[in-house]
Amino acid sequence: MRRENAGFRTAFVSEEGTKLLNRDYFAYVEMDDYACYVAADSLDDEKDENSARIVVECILREFTEHPVMHVLSLKKMIRKAHRELLGNRQGLRLRASVSMVVTNYVKCRYLTVGNSRFALLRNDRILYESKDQSLTETLVERETIPRDQAAAHEERNNLYSYLGQPREFRPFISKKFKLTDTDIIVLYTRGIWENLDS
Repeated sequence: MRRENAGFRTAFVSEEGTKLLNRDYFAYVEMDDYACYVAADSLDDEKDENSARIVVECILREFTEHPVMHVLSLKKMIRKAHRELLGNRQGLRLRASVSMVVTNYVKCRYLTVGNSRFALLRNDRILYESKDQSLTETLVERETIPRDQAAAHEERNNLYSYLGQPREFRPFISKKFKLTDTDIIVLYTRGIWENLDS
């Protein structure tokens, strides 16, 4: 299916919230046969560089040059963004969490690193939802804490995996799944999930 037949609509919400500067970044590209949507959250407090922006722009640049949904290609894209954070010339320790979706307008696949999240809503229900790569998520899975307390848990931002970490990180890449009319795809950062329940 091509974009002109797909009927995709894209919107975003962003506010500064309690911080003086919004450190999240969202952008997307919709081509004839493929589209890519990326949201990232800067995990550092650097004032001169926005880690989230660097990551999103790198991913979209790579995707625009090679628009595909293959797992290996997506891993290459995310690793390139990781290397850009590590290779910054100012010696800053840049870090970011990211969620992205790629689609051919019939099927889609999502990728997450850290605690930026993905959800697919169908018929007013969450059909697919990403899991954080955090200590809190591990505690929820072990049933040490209930899921409804995870958003306020003190270890919610203690991440096992994120872009810019000194050791190798592990992105989660989903299988492809078919889209239907009226599906809603949501990419969101901790500014949303820390302040709203499900």
